[in-house]
Amino acid sequence: MQNQYRCLNIFGRYLPFITLRRTVNFIKLGISFWLSRFVRKPMHYGMPFALSVEPGTACDLHCPQCPTGNGTLLRKQGRMTARVFRKILEDLPEVTVLNLYLQGEPFLHNEIIEMIETAAGKNIYVITSTNGQHITEETAEKIICSGLSEIRISMDGVTQESYEKYRKGGNLEKVKDTIRFLSEAKRRTGKRTPCVIAQFIVFKHNQDEVEEFEKMAEELGADKTEIKTAQFYEIDGQNVLPPDKKKFRRYVSSHELKMKGRMYNHCWKSWMSAVVTWDGNVLPCCYDKDGEYMFGNVDVSDFREIWKGKTADEFRWSILTKKSELDICRNCPEGRSFMM
Repeated sequence: MQNQYRCLNIFGRYLPFITLRRTVNFIKLGISFWLSRFVRKPMHYGMPFALSVEPGTACDLHCPQCPTGNGTLLRKQGRMTARVFRKILEDLPEVTVLNLYLQGEPFLHNEIIEMIETAAGKNIYVITSTNGQHITEETAEKIICSGLSEIRISMDGVTQESYEKYRKGGNLEKVKDTIRFLSEAKRRTGKRTPCVIAQFIVFKHNQDEVEEFEKMAEELGADKTEIKTAQFYEIDGQNVLPPDKKKFRRYVSSHELKMKGRMYNHCWKSWMSAVVTWDGNVLPCCYDKDGEYMFGNVDVSDFREIWKGKTADEFRWSILTKKSELDICRNCPEGRSFMM
């Protein structure tokens, strides 16, 4: 893209957030991950390099394969308080990358800008993701000035008919406005961040729109585009279907939910990152939507106690010895190569 505000490469983006403490922590994580694989016993010397924090579970769309959108999310719903959020960051000075999203739409939280500013003020690379339905010109200006490093905007179709087949209740024009508002605010302020990424999840109904999407996103002013494979919980044949084209699938075929690649007994994410839900529950990863494998709660215990605790170690032991028995791992692309 011919855009003076285009994102730096990965190294350039993360470099300003690397400190000696965080570097040492990352090395510890790598050593413990490989030692654990070698001895088939969980060993953990570091703290999470990356963290996903859920601002809240509320969402105004009804995406058929999303537990929030389709109403199948089993855990209690709500939104995170500023107190809990601050405690998480205070407990984890080693965190380098923070994803401010999980379930729900982050910009329905009335303090999301303040949360971004708080994390950015601790020199953390902050990422968020949005359905693009709630960002006005005024909000876009605040986002650009908040210290946010990266924002993904879901734009899964080039026409309203195609877009709303998955993003039920959404308005494509609002998504396009969101990208445009953010791009224009960056130009006005002269800021390089956040990196504005237009994201496209590929299904059968939109798999032939990828090139047109990329062209449209560039014209709107997005810094990057990201093509994402669709995750399914079931294939019912009534709503949306996996793509026919092999390069866009995460499954072996478009008719069954069998993941590509071999499942190895390891997962780098179980050593490198964690998830904290809106009410403070610590989960192993974003695939544990209902909190089935909760390690503990940050509002009750120090994060370090939770991360080094018995429950977390038991989960890592399961990853190293019987990963195929963990239901949340069967639909996950991580750990499907020998190295990572």
